[in-house]
Amino acid sequence: MDRDTVGCALAHALGDGAVWRFAALSSEVASVVVGLLGGAAQNGGDSGLEVVTAASALRVYVLAAGEAALYFRLAESAALGAFELRFRHWSLVEVLGPEAGALIDQLSDTTLCELAVRSVDFTTLGGRIVRFTAPSLVRCP
Repeated sequence: MDRDTVGCALAHALGDGAVWRFAALSSEVASVVVGLLGGAAQNGGDSGLEVVTAASALRVYVLAAGEAALYFRLAESAALGAFELRFRHWSLVEVLGPEAGALIDQLSDTTLCELAVRSVDFTTLGGRIVRFTAPSLVRCP
């Protein structure tokens, strides 16, 4: 994680759907995340505390984006600090789509957006169905 972030966010498969999972650097951050998004804090090992939330969508302010990461603040608690969403093996545009890449270029840190996580199914060339989780970003009306 970047030294200025208070935690990181990950898409988390849960049953037939998906929710957000946070790794928090402090118990205070984990407590705020639980209060806003549900779930329970548990020891996440080297990453500090981990919270698997009940939320599949977040209201956020996007602060910055790079080729492999997006930085955002939770709208309901913007003063808490920034979270990092990393794209491990793909670029931001590959994960969020070209429309989101163009949207990010137009955002200011006061533009309210929805960062959602969804389950995506695709069929391999061999006919096998594979499910993974992926984030999406849209501007709130």
